[in-house]
Amino acid sequence: MEIRKICLIRGNPTDEMPDCMRWRAVVPPLGIMYLAAYLRAKRPGRYEISLIDAGVEGLDIEAVRRRVGELAPEVVGISGLSAEVPEMSAIASAVRRTLPRTRVVIGGPACSSDTARLASAPGVDCVVLGEGEETFLELLDAFETESELGGVAGIAFWNGIGMTRTAQRRPIEDLDAMPFPAWDLIDIPAYSEGVINMTYGIYKKKPYMALFTSRGCPYRCTYCHTNFGKKTRFRSPENVLAEMEYLYRELGVREFHFFDDIFNLDAPRAKRIMDMIVERGLDVSLSFPNGVRGDIMDEELIVKLARAGTYYMSFAVETATVRLQKFLKKNNNLQKLKQNITLARREGIMPLGFFMLGFPGETPEEIDATIDFACELDLVYAYFFCVVPFEGTELADQVRARGDTDFEFDGSWTYHGMHTYYTQATGIDLNAYQRKAYWRFYLSLRRMWYLWWLHPSKWIWFTNGIKWMFNLAITMSQLGNRLSDRQRFALARWHKA
Repeated sequence: MEIRKICLIRGNPTDEMPDCMRWRAVVPPLGIMYLAAYLRAKRPGRYEISLIDAGVEGLDIEAVRRRVGELAPEVVGISGLSAEVPEMSAIASAVRRTLPRTRVVIGGPACSSDTARLASAPGVDCVVLGEGEETFLELLDAFETESELGGVAGIAFWNGIGMTRTAQRRPIEDLDAMPFPAWDLIDIPAYSEGVINMTYGIYKKKPYMALFTSRGCPYRCTYCHTNFGKKTRFRSPENVLAEMEYLYRELGVREFHFFDDIFNLDAPRAKRIMDMIVERGLDVSLSFPNGVRGDIMDEELIVKLARAGTYYMSFAVETATVRLQKFLKKNNNLQKLKQNITLARREGIMPLGFFMLGFPGETPEEIDATIDFACELDLVYAYFFCVVPFEGTELADQVRARGDTDFEFDGSWTYHGMHTYYTQATGIDLNAYQRKAYWRFYLSLRRMWYLWWLHPSKWIWFTNGIKWMFNLAITMSQLGNRLSDRQRFALARWHKA
């Protein structure tokens, strides 16, 4: 078959997904933007590439199906996260019904964590494991020549009897050689208007664009995926600034959000990037909705971040107990984290804390200790997520090792939601602890004052911030009351045992 048209898709929450996922952040789909740019660079003029971001356009699956039908591509690529498996499968099925001869490929972190379910989903030809640029290009060649897919490294597919997983593909080492994302395929200003971003609607300047300045993470947290691998590869400061300058001077971008796993793993590089932003006169705002490891920062880096325009930074604390830090292999230095959070706020940066409640074996006293610690820190925001043992993670293996072999993983179990392993396994109402955490943290006049003082948009803070927080708490409370019959049966059996 000859391949001329390729359609790359990022989905949107479906009617079947939990209500809480409708708060999901809609961010520029950098993964498929990099993929499009790579295909253009390797095969100039050969492919007509279109991109559908259903989240920013507000498209449901039927609307996506109609759009794909009008485009009539020979190949469709669908990308998503672990919590988005149901919608990815639904899109694949819809494409297959509309265009039976079109090849459908699924990629993104979900493929590494839920390989078998996606590979066997109706309408899916194969899934890409890990980085997708080189793999997808080889897949196109295999589709055109009708070659066996088994010769393409880094994929998995259903062969009618079982799943075939091919040889692992080596990560791309020279990130400076990669083309910049295909910005022309998206409407950049649309990501700053009318949708929730990774900072939950907080901007200092508009429009913004997301950046990856590195790939991979050397840490081995048990709850995390390994999509970019456990070896970190860095772009040079010069390469990062070339992208930022182009976006700033040619496309009018005024704010950058860093999506690295660990931006500051190479501290001298991180400091050099901040220095170059100042030296080149980029009047921009910077945000780190994720991307830093808080306990390895020093005061010099925090000062440089603030000087370059950083106003928002997330700190992944997770838990306040040393035992659980070791169990989940995070191993945060909690005192260093506390010190750096205080330094960030001193420099005018809004510090946000991420916390996780309900690890296997976690006691109510340990949950309370995490809530207490969160309230002690100089944070202006905090999010308390439910631990979810996603497939493909070490945490899922740890859950099964505890004897919970009947635990059912599905796309409705999200870190925002209340369909949690912990509640099912212990009977302890994690929903109540989560509500307690939010109420204790935010019902603080001192914290409200700092929120008002540091927030870049007082009106947004007043009209949306608190309302969103309490609406989320209400949504999670409602979701907690909707356990499936299977989940209720498992809980009853746990108590009987």
